[in-house]
Formats: sequence, C-alpha cells, structure tokens
Amino acid sequence: RSNFTEVILSGVGELAGVTRASLPQFGDDFTGAVVLSETALDFGISTPASPVEGAFVAKGATLAMTGEITLNVEPANGRLKTGSYTLVDVAATQGVSGWRLNLVGVTDPRGRAKLVVSGGKVVLEVAMSGVVLVVK
Repeated sequence: RSNFTEVILSGVGELAGVTRASLPQFGDDFTGAVVLSETALDFGISTPASPVEGAFVAKGATLAMTGEITLNVEPANGRLKTGSYTLVDVAATQGVSGWRLNLVGVTDPRGRAKLVVSGGKVVLEVAMSGVVLVVK
C-alpha cells in the first residue's frame, strides 16, 4: 500500500473512501470532492501562532462525510491557550449533520472552548474563563 501523504494534489478530481491519515496535501488550486469514510478527525494544538497539527485545508474542495463529526482536539501540555485555531477550511461540506468537540487530555481546563462554523470553515475559539477586572 502506497503512502501519498507527502504528495501535493492539484487540479480537479474526487478522492473517495479514504481516511484522513492517507490523504495527500492539497494545493491551492485543487477543486473537487474529498469523501472521507471516517466520523472523527484528530488535531493537535499548541499556540494560536503555530499551525494546527492535522488541520484539514483544501480551500477549493468540498469535504463529504456522513453524520455528526467528532473533532478530537489535544492541546499541548494539556492546556488550552487563548486564541483561534482553524481545524477545517474547505469551500463547502456535504453530509455533515453537525460538529462535536472532544477535548483530549485537558488537565488545565481554565480555557472555555467552542466551535465556530461558517460555511466550510470550522474554527476552535478558546477564551479564558474567570474574572475580568477593568481599571479606569
């Protein structure tokens, strides 16, 4: 079985019945459909300035999956850091009935996390919880 994860795919086409781990990278000019057979995607995050490990970026593609999709997010050192993390960035989604956030290995739950979905973009927003003091 070949591993195409180092290949950059461009042009028009459809990839069907594949898993996220077996996908190539997508060039900026790729358009078409990516049909994943999974119902969960895994991500690793560290800081907002760092790339999201496992981010699914194919801005010209339609991502097709079935049902509610679980997004397993594991923050570095078990701590959520304030910021925005783009998990999925595609032209559109198809067959997805919803997105469910599953935080993995969080040992310091001070940050409040929520998913923001807009079109084909799914972003994890982390805000610090606690008391805000405003001094004038």
